[in-house]
Amino acid sequence: MRKTLLTVPMALAMLSIVSCNNDSYRHQVAVAYPSGTQVLFADQTSDSVIFITYDSYKVTSLNSSWLKVLSSKDYPSEYTLQNPYYMGYRLRVNLQAEPNATDAPRLGQVNVYSYSTFDDWAETAGAFYYQVNWHDVHRPYPQYGRDDNGNAVSATFAARDSFSQVVDTLRFMAYDDWKLTASEDSYAKPDKLSGGKGYQTILLTMEPNELSDTLYTTLTLQSAHYDGVKTVITRKQAPKGYRWGQK
Repeated sequence: MRKTLLTVPMALAMLSIVSCNNDSYRHQVAVAYPSGTQVLFADQTSDSVIFITYDSYKVTSLNSSWLKVLSSKDYPSEYTLQNPYYMGYRLRVNLQAEPNATDAPRLGQVNVYSYSTFDDWAETAGAFYYQVNWHDVHRPYPQYGRDDNGNAVSATFAARDSFSQVVDTLRFMAYDDWKLTASEDSYAKPDKLSGGKGYQTILLTMEPNELSDTLYTTLTLQSAHYDGVKTVITRKQAPKGYRWGQK
């Protein structure tokens, strides 16, 4: 699913061999992860950039205030390295994203600036992150609204139940603790209203619709810790004797 959401730039890569003062140096900077653009969901706040280089480096967030570059002893955001000709470094720097409680997806960029302390070589590779403003809901399957470039800029989650249906499931990946709220007098009853991180399968039970009217309900998935991070799931149950798609 993630690979079909957008069509934005791939990461950059450079490789060169330079001779200076009779010494030869191998230079490279390439982003190994993400390959292409990484999709983050509204409640997803942790990720990383993994890159290959032979030289010193500095990782920064480019015009992306919601995407922060972290630095620690084991995973420093900048470091001075020796330049081994036959052996490169594969390195990771961790990132922290703000939860997306806005009304639209957003694109972030992290730059890996690699530079030599032995000659005048320096290059930058970019890593791209696209954070949507909805949860990672798998069932019901999302229907995307797209811009002129084919990128997903909105998602709707809607399910249709037959008049005789008595059970279904809501499925999603949670990156934060979550809670689920059903509309008042909802015909679909979730067996669980809150939980922790990880893949979730919520059982929904319902009675057959004995009425001549369509029944409607709304389930709202929210992050427990992040105000405003929510996804609305709609459902409707066919009236008695009616089957969706019949004329």
